[in-house]
Amino acid sequence: MRYKQPFKKRDDLSKKIKIIESIPGVGRVLSSTIMGFLPEIKDISKKQAFSLIGIAPFSKESGKVKKKGKITGGRFQVRKALYMANISAIKSNKQIKEFYLKLKSKDKPGRVCIVACMNKLMRIIHACLRNNTFWEEDYVTKQSVA
Repeated sequence: MRYKQPFKKRDDLSKKIKIIESIPGVGRVLSSTIMGFLPEIKDISKKQAFSLIGIAPFSKESGKVKKKGKITGGRFQVRKALYMANISAIKSNKQIKEFYLKLKSKDKPGRVCIVACMNKLMRIIHACLRNNTFWEEDYVTKQSVA
C-alpha cells in the first residue's frame, strides 16, 4: 500500500498512528486522517477537539423554543472517517458496543447513539495520544484496583 510510505519517514507520526490503530475498530484511514487534518489533537482539550471535528452537539434554544441539538461545522474529513470507524468499532470494540446498546435500550434514535459513540471513541483516541499509551481493554479496571 503506497499510503504507508510517508509515515515511515517520521518516527513521531508513526508512533501516534500505531497508538491510534491499537484501538479496536480503528484502522489506517482514520489514523491517517486524524494525523493529516488534526495534527494538534495531542495539545488541545477534548472539548476543543470535538468542536474542531464538528461532533460537539449544539442545541438551539431561544426563550421557550427548544430545538434538537445538531452537530455541524468542523473538519468534515475527520468527522466522516470517524463515523465510518465508529460503525466498525460498534461491532469490534467491546466498550463502544456496550455503550451503543445501552443507549439503544433507552430508546435513543440511531444517529444520536452513533454520534454519542463517536464522542466516546474520540475521547479514547484523545486519551491514548495524550498519555502516549496503547489501547488496553481493561484499563479502567486496572486503574480502580491500583
